[in-house]
Amino acid sequence: MAYYNANCDLFSCGSSNEVYRLNLFEGKFVKPFETSATSINSIAVNYPMEVLGVAGEKGVVELWDLKSKSKVLGMPILENSLYKNYE
Repeated sequence: MAYYNANCDLFSCGSSNEVYRLNLFEGKFVKPFETSATSINSIAVNYPMEVLGVAGEKGVVELWDLKSKSKVLGMPILENSLYKNYE
């Protein structure tokens, strides 16, 4: 879980490709971020840059702009051939 205090969003992730967003000020879920990862292992907010970073299965890393609610960067860290060595 990660919390973004500028708009009171609480982010939660897990074994799906979505980052669930709960707005604590309004008390309701809002549209989740859909990532290209099959599951998400780690999540963090960078407050100075106002981006959300997610790291997913098979080395997928994405950055989401919290102002525009859009993905600004998505890249695979491990190629599929390299990842097979770690399974």
